[in-house]
Amino acid sequence: MTILTSFSEKEFEQVAGVPIKGEEEAQVSMFIDFVQEAIQFCFVQSDIEGTGCSLRYLSIDIHPFKDMGDLYELAYLDFNTILETPKEPKETVKVELPVIEEGVGRISEVAKILGIPSSEPAHAILAFFRIRLAHKVLENTLDFNSIKTVIRGTKDSMTVLKKKGLHPENMGGVLDTQETVRMSEVWGLENDPPEEMPQFFIFD
Repeated sequence: MTILTSFSEKEFEQVAGVPIKGEEEAQVSMFIDFVQEAIQFCFVQSDIEGTGCSLRYLSIDIHPFKDMGDLYELAYLDFNTILETPKEPKETVKVELPVIEEGVGRISEVAKILGIPSSEPAHAILAFFRIRLAHKVLENTLDFNSIKTVIRGTKDSMTVLKKKGLHPENMGGVLDTQETVRMSEVWGLENDPPEEMPQFFIFD
């Protein structure tokens, strides 16, 4: 089947890094890549959250480190407006996305994760595209020498995470107690952290 979705030309150029070209086939191919990346991210994030952990951005250029939030907080992604389409037709890009039957089920599955009606696959596709746009904006605006993506959770949730193999080697983690889950300050790699302070570590 084919799913038709619309979004702004400016958004496509932000994600693609190049101006819109006349070759529709190349446009569709790039768009499919963007959507697949966003779908994969949603599945990974959902799997991590299913263990009781969360995927966060951590600023390490200050001390104590600071939890800056997740992708949606940092990129100001609002699920009340994520499905808005441009008001000016001349600024709109329309893409017909070829999707196999298995792909429709996958789209519906991720739509449920995001709380988007799975009966409207075009809406879900638009949301996936804007999630990839949010990633692109952060890639271009954040200094990833001083900001790291980390998995945050309690000892019990981290145990579940490790059993499921959801922690990449050398990725940062933040270990919480039940009392520190909402604290934004995170102690670094020092051996003598204050009591009741979330602690940073590296997955091995």
